[in-house]
Amino acid sequence: MQSKSLITTVRINNPYNIRAYMADDFKFCYKCGAELPEGSDYCPECGSPLNDSDVKRDQPEYVAQLVESKSNGLGAIPILMFVYGVIAIFGSIMFMMTGLLLDMIIQTLENMVEQGLISDSDYATFAALFTTMTAEVMKLVLIVEGLLLLLSGISALVSGRYASKLVKFKLCFTLCLLASLLPLGLLPFDVLMGIALPVVGFIICYKIYSSKDMFKD
Repeated sequence: MQSKSLITTVRINNPYNIRAYMADDFKFCYKCGAELPEGSDYCPECGSPLNDSDVKRDQPEYVAQLVESKSNGLGAIPILMFVYGVIAIFGSIMFMMTGLLLDMIIQTLENMVEQGLISDSDYATFAALFTTMTAEVMKLVLIVEGLLLLLSGISALVSGRYASKLVKFKLCFTLCLLASLLPLGLLPFDVLMGIALPVVGFIICYKIYSSKDMFKD
């Protein structure tokens, strides 16, 4: 994929009777800064003649400045991806630790009930989680959810890195799509997160895809 640069124009003094500035096959009018078709004798926008003899000394010149495409080409998207990646990885650790230590957590809560540190009603709220699944099943669910979030977070971080540098478009888009799809596995556990995270992820994927011409490769 060919690198694409953003172009801006600025006025500078023209002490050398420069007619127009050529950069990457773009030519601009000395007077209004409009892009000129190749071989033009007059500016199609302002009608100014483009022959050197018609350009007065010290005439202000519009010069095209090539600005390398950087992360601001995607705005705040790379930052959002980094933030999500960090939060997702942290959340995945919490999920997996809870799953691995679930037996200990249950035993601790039962001891706290016996000691009067928490009320029976508070413990009943926690125990209600086991009405639809056993402790072993919940442990497995928590670990699986944690792994899904971990993979999603890592994918988002790597994709965000490529997006910030505007390189490796295919890999950047694929990893972003993967980071968006993985949270769908949260649906059985948390419907809100299972829907919201993929929707936001798909929007970011669309933004990246629509900016693919800005990527260097």
